Amino acid sequence: MASHPERLQYIYFNTVLLLRAVARLGPYLSAYDYCASGTHEDDAITYSRLEKVIEVARAAGKFDETTLFKGENANVGRHVDRSPPDHACLTHFRRF
Repeated sequence: MASHPERLQYIYFNTVLLLRAVARLGPYLSAYDYCASGTHEDDAITYSRLEKVIEVARAAGKFDETTLFKGENANVGRHVDRSPPDHACLTHFRRF
């Protein structure tokens, strides 16, 4: 890590991005039925742990994604081509 400090920045960014996703999905994750065990006690433990994870994600996963892609190259690759796809390209990818 000492010889590649950017790797630590990548790990930090990925962690914050994942926490942000969990925080934004919190209502959906809380509404999902995870409890297949049948016991009320296990269900309560599951939802309690899930709420703790969502709470941590809300506290730690804070960043403004609107500032993430700004600058002169922010719109590179955003051009949407509405023309029909090339037949050779389609056959190439169908092989995969």
